[in-house]
Amino acid sequence: MKLLLSLALACVWRCAACGAAEDPDHDVPASLRPLALEARQLFEKGEFARAEKAYEKIVAQQPESVWALSNLAVVRFRLGKVTAAEKTIREALRLAPEDKYCHRTLAIILHAQGREAEAAKHFEKAGERSLPGDDSEPPVLLIPLAGL
Repeated sequence: MKLLLSLALACVWRCAACGAAEDPDHDVPASLRPLALEARQLFEKGEFARAEKAYEKIVAQQPESVWALSNLAVVRFRLGKVTAAEKTIREALRLAPEDKYCHRTLAIILHAQGREAEAAKHFEKAGERSLPGDDSEPPVLLIPLAGL
């Protein structure tokens, strides 16, 4: 059974329905919010390397920010740093084991590596269904940066 990823890849947003707080940067202190906004804007412009550096600065100052870690994982995945992305999202999951956004992100990263059985488990934890689907094209992580 293949995983149907088209919708999950195209429009995953961090939201209350996905298990995150209404305030997307709830674990980022006010002093870091300008940097968080900058990181998001860099991502939206496709400047992933610069966005990665901005998120790394946030994580260095706020290492338990699930919000920053999950966004850093997405940026790293978009840069092709799959191993680093997986390690980063697993750290976010260590801090927030029930976070559906993090489980979904990990599932996509695992699916991209061909680790279907493990990906399916995380899709289920994210509340997604595993369905037969056409995976003729490799998945592309199009997750917009969480929040802000």
